[in-house]
Amino acid sequence: MNAQEFFQSDIQIPSLPDVYYDFKDAMDNPEASFEEISDVIATDPGLSARLLRIVNSAYFGFPSEISSIRHATSVVGLEQLNNLVISTVIIDRFKGIPDSIMNMQSFWKHSIACGMGAKIISSHAGEANKEFFL
Repeated sequence: MNAQEFFQSDIQIPSLPDVYYDFKDAMDNPEASFEEISDVIATDPGLSARLLRIVNSAYFGFPSEISSIRHATSVVGLEQLNNLVISTVIIDRFKGIPDSIMNMQSFWKHSIACGMGAKIISSHAGEANKEFFL
């Protein structure tokens, strides 16, 4: 199947899940608390599990296990939490796309290279926050 056949077929391209929109609404609300944001994350078991796996990884190196979504949310911080939610939602949406349409390994390599290139460019441009742009 080529790309044109893919888009002309009956294959449905799913929209983003409600948890993403709920999370985005909470993040855009300047009065939202970590508790409210954590409650949104807790509605999605896959997202919750991924967050807990990340905060309990060697990268963070906490001496005891973090088992609360609220605690994990406060440890990771809003910027990284936003990145986690977006990446989790996007990865889930790519499942099931045939390799003949999109080679996922090439896609991720390209995405990482673009991100690294953008970071280098922003560094040379004197941007203060090279990790996050809206």
